[in-house]
Amino acid sequence: PRALFVESAKGAYGLGRSTRSKVMPLLLLAAICLPALIIAVIAAVTAADKLPGNYTAYVLNLQLVVMVYVAGQAPAGVSRDLRFRVMSLYLSRPLERIDYVVAKYAALTAATFTLMALPLTILFVGARLAKLPVGEQVPDYLRSLGGAFLTALVLAGIGLVIAAVTPRRGLGVAAIIAVLAVLAGVQGAVQGIAD
Repeated sequence: PRALFVESAKGAYGLGRSTRSKVMPLLLLAAICLPALIIAVIAAVTAADKLPGNYTAYVLNLQLVVMVYVAGQAPAGVSRDLRFRVMSLYLSRPLERIDYVVAKYAALTAATFTLMALPLTILFVGARLAKLPVGEQVPDYLRSLGGAFLTALVLAGIGLVIAAVTPRRGLGVAAIIAVLAVLAGVQGAVQGIAD
């Protein structure tokens, strides 16, 4: 299961695959990290007294990027295996169904968490370079990492469930985007009602 986890996690960023497989994940990683880098540089250069916005709001503002990433990578991780009933990995012992599911789920969760944690870490480093108070920054940063992990856990689960019932990759991408867009709308409506 460890080998399948490592292979799946690397594959979520196109590592070990063709150049075409690397383009979209790396573009999305750059799209989510670039604003954080700009904010961090501006905060450090201007010696700002606080970061514009907070860590959690940053991930929420760029949730579309995360949804597109999950929609693209969940089917890429399971569609070929389900469609052709073959994995591109030699295993030293037979793999149980639960091991396969856990490895794929853990790999997509880790890849999605990395996508969200990297810009948060860039923001934190920028805050430290701007010499913002550690007592304020560390709890916010750790809280945002916890939220990012829970978000990755939920999105990876939803993405893989939908990808598992759609063996065609394109159909899986469209279905995941549709479901996540509807869920984001429902979440926004519930949040608006609560406010």
